[in-house]
Amino acid sequence: MKKIIKIGLVLSLGLGLGMSTNVMENMLNQQTPMTVEAKSKDSLADAINSDLEDDQLGNTKWSWNDEDEAWEATLDPNSDLYQDMDDGNVALWNSYVRNIKEESQVLAKNHMKKQSYFQLLDPNDDSKTYLQVYKGKVKYNIGENLGN
Repeated sequence: MKKIIKIGLVLSLGLGLGMSTNVMENMLNQQTPMTVEAKSKDSLADAINSDLEDDQLGNTKWSWNDEDEAWEATLDPNSDLYQDMDDGNVALWNSYVRNIKEESQVLAKNHMKKQSYFQLLDPNDDSKTYLQVYKGKVKYNIGENLGN
């Protein structure tokens, strides 16, 4: 799974920036540090949304927030994931948290630590956070407050 995410990130970044296949191959082999320029954040966002896409998430989409220096998404209140959480079921939530942790970890390991911060926001109040992940580690998880 991690290799697939890494390949997707490199291809999206590389193609978005017009990189040669040799440069992209070096990035996959971690011989060249990966950095994200402003013009490639859209490509990286596309890759992240593709990697984290799931029908049970509804319209939840990730985008870069320059002010918070984080990938942010607001959980779709009409999604199956939100409804399950509202009912106290966290199995689907825990699966999504694992996926976000993996995505964050891949970014951190590929010399993109600054881009490995993810925040998932409350759909009813965007000042409240449901999940924070940095460098593949969970900093806050509302699911820990919900019972099964």
